[in-house]
Amino acid sequence: MAPGDMELMAAIGRMVVNAAELEYAVAELAATAEGLRGEECQERATAIVRRTGEAIRQFERLVSQERPDLGWLMRDTAGLLGARHFVAHAVPQQAIPPCWSCPRARARP
Repeated sequence: MAPGDMELMAAIGRMVVNAAELEYAVAELAATAEGLRGEECQERATAIVRRTGEAIRQFERLVSQERPDLGWLMRDTAGLLGARHFVAHAVPQQAIPPCWSCPRARARP
């Protein structure tokens, strides 16, 4: 690994953690919109984030059925979470050179 790669990977890790916190906050918003508070709200939010993409689906449902004024926030949030997916998966693959001792890497022209 090049000297700056560790810092790059650490920054990507922080971005992934922050995106997870954002996704949980969206799930809490959805649970709150369902009328839940306190521990019930937290339990519902945890159940929502256990299913991949469910927080944004709940947010989209909230915007389309009850709170169209939050559409801009939903779009921005979905964009941020999509960027996290791209950065977390694409950047590390480009930043780290292949392991030339691996048979697949040696087979490349």
